[in-house]
Amino acid sequence: MQAIEPVDNPDSIASFRGPDRQPWYRGKPLRRLQGLVGAVVHDHPHRNLFITAMPKSGSTWLARMVASIPGYREWAPPYITETDHTLHAESLRQPPVGYTVTKLHSRPTPEHLALLNGLQRPYVILFRDLRDAAVSGYFFLRGVYEHESAAAYRGLDAEEGIARWMDEKLAERVQWIDGWLAGRDVKWGLVVRYEDLLRDPLDGFHGICDHFEVNLSASQLRKIVERHSFQRATGRAPGQTDEKSFNRKGIAGDWVNHFTPALKEKFKAIAGDALVRFGYEKNNDW
Repeated sequence: MQAIEPVDNPDSIASFRGPDRQPWYRGKPLRRLQGLVGAVVHDHPHRNLFITAMPKSGSTWLARMVASIPGYREWAPPYITETDHTLHAESLRQPPVGYTVTKLHSRPTPEHLALLNGLQRPYVILFRDLRDAAVSGYFFLRGVYEHESAAAYRGLDAEEGIARWMDEKLAERVQWIDGWLAGRDVKWGLVVRYEDLLRDPLDGFHGICDHFEVNLSASQLRKIVERHSFQRATGRAPGQTDEKSFNRKGIAGDWVNHFTPALKEKFKAIAGDALVRFGYEKNNDW
């Protein structure tokens, strides 16, 4: 079979294979076939929709909704590991055949910023209130995550565990958000806060689809949002807790149930100004 030469537009279907790329039927045949069928049936303007998200910020929920857009499927480059989400430029310049959604926790490195802004394709930056991130992060590490790095959290109560999370991860999360906010091209990088998406998922998802230049009917939007609701995914109403579940509680503002005065002061010392900067508080008097 003669290879198809790539064309100038990296989003065009004809560009999916160059002379040194595998035939479409190798690897995972059903997924590649799904991609080929999607490429024929649908005509979206962008082959890959990219989401970079702070860990435990609702990114799995968002990615599944976006991947429910007709023709799209979830895909991550095969070299991505559980702890390393560093992108190779070619992965997004020449994604697999068809239409894909890639959700990663990639850092705002100069290389990532140059890649995503340089592609001149829409992408989404997702984060959440860092106080809730601390609570969610602790419960995830204590009860769900099986990596060896989580072992130290399993014997800690909530106050001890959240304090440890702050010591280990809070400053890094501030840098993550600051880096993406400062480095994004505002035309291509859409900022989405988990709380806003949670407050009105239909309107939020509609805005994200508009940013990705995907046209869905009101009925299609509603069906996708309903299909991926917290209750549909877990069988629990938002606010009902399962500490062993990846989808633990499904609400915003849970930090008020766990932050002691000492945790508040610790958080403010590390990220109080950032909380104001990101629009979650007007000052440090919370």
